Amino acid sequence: MSRACHVLAIDQGTTSTRSIIFNTSARAVSITRRDLEQYYPAAGWVEHDAEEIWRATLATAREAIDAAKLGGDDIAAIGITNQRETAVIWERSSGKPIHRAIVWQDRRTADVCAQLRQDGHEELVSARTGLLLDPYFSGTKVAWLLDQVPGARARAERGELAFGTNLGLSRMIGVLLQDEKFPGVHLAFGDPYGSQTHADWASRTHVDVLTRKCDVWIDDDQVINQGRYQLDHLGLS
Repeated sequence: MSRACHVLAIDQGTTSTRSIIFNTSARAVSITRRDLEQYYPAAGWVEHDAEEIWRATLATAREAIDAAKLGGDDIAAIGITNQRETAVIWERSSGKPIHRAIVWQDRRTADVCAQLRQDGHEELVSARTGLLLDPYFSGTKVAWLLDQVPGARARAERGELAFGTNLGLSRMIGVLLQDEKFPGVHLAFGDPYGSQTHADWASRTHVDVLTRKCDVWIDDDQVINQGRYQLDHLGLS
């Protein structure tokens, strides 16, 4: 019988990464933390180093296990929650990001969102995603990355890149953790909005509307399948 009876909780936030080990009484037996550097390339711009996020995740996880005097085989499950609308694009083949992540606070695409509103697109976006046109959400961040990183849009069209926010970044971290140290554990991804499907996650990002490559209607099976196809293309399924 497996002796794994602890849970590793990873809280990857905007300013820090924390790892917490819980025992079967739901008591925290160790807590570790690494601060996350903030980058401000221009007024209103905020970025994170996605590689730093990964290194801090792995380091705090190891430190928390060591502090609790446990080993990897004592961990029954890993729960991950992280900053939501921060957008990162990485190479599918290597897992390496092509640019620093654009943080949810970033306002660099405010003019793009304003132009889309002026052109009358907000009603469509709201109808299909339930969201307003705002740079807080990920769609215009992704468009900026695809347009500003040399060759990114062509690479994305060839299926070489993957994009993620809450689900995507969690999945990237989760896969790396599983490969690195914790084979066989259960991975759970926290989502305070309760998203359960790829389709409603896609609408949360604006990507379904702003890329014009898939539309997501939660009550329309055909279009949900289109959304899933697009997510497959982006490497998120």
